[in-house]
Amino acid sequence: MKLYARMIPIGLLLGFIPLLPMTILFHSVMLKKDKKNNYKTTVPHIVASYMFCIALLSILSAIGIPMIHTIKFNPNLNFVPFTNIFTNHAQYINNILLFIPFGFLLPMSWTKFDKKYITFMYGALFSLSIEVLQMFCLRATDINDLLMNTAGTIAGYYLFILIKRFFPKISVFSIGDSNHWKWEPYLCFVSAWLSMLIIEPFVLNWLVGPRAFAPDRERGMPIITVIQLFQFRA
Repeated sequence: MKLYARMIPIGLLLGFIPLLPMTILFHSVMLKKDKKNNYKTTVPHIVASYMFCIALLSILSAIGIPMIHTIKFNPNLNFVPFTNIFTNHAQYINNILLFIPFGFLLPMSWTKFDKKYITFMYGALFSLSIEVLQMFCLRATDINDLLMNTAGTIAGYYLFILIKRFFPKISVFSIGDSNHWKWEPYLCFVSAWLSMLIIEPFVLNWLVGPRAFAPDRERGMPIITVIQLFQFRA
């Protein structure tokens, strides 16, 4: 897995466009229920939930998952850990760094993820779901990615615990597992997957046409930058 730091994938922006109305609609309904039940949700928590959604989209956009137009089952599997850790150490570092925001924002936003094993499990499962889907987009399904992504989740969690110890007011971003807000983190996961896997390809196709789906040789899926988007439109 490589992070395409040299350019900003337009996929992140296009993934956030369909995700935004879904989350806004959910928050509108929940805030109305809050008012009815005399329950107050803080603005910082709403901001934190959007930050978590952006973190999910960033992971999916950077790693690369199949779009609905590019699905092709062609597995490339590696179950041997640390095979090239000395020759390709940047890959391991990038995989860790990519999931640190995940491990940090999840417990910061929802108190039920204060339990470390729950956060670790969600990080591992999210990474595993990505690795499974990569069998359908000409990418390698690698045990090293799963291990390093989980390590990044763990690092992010302990970074949150450390900051919380010195800045306890960070708890203003979190919300308890109340009856009607308990589905919010799952909405973030589902919305991110739907946006990047299904909705984004149609938006991208509408903006730049079929040329957007010319497969990239390394990822097996398109990499469209903001600059390229305007070039396509021209």
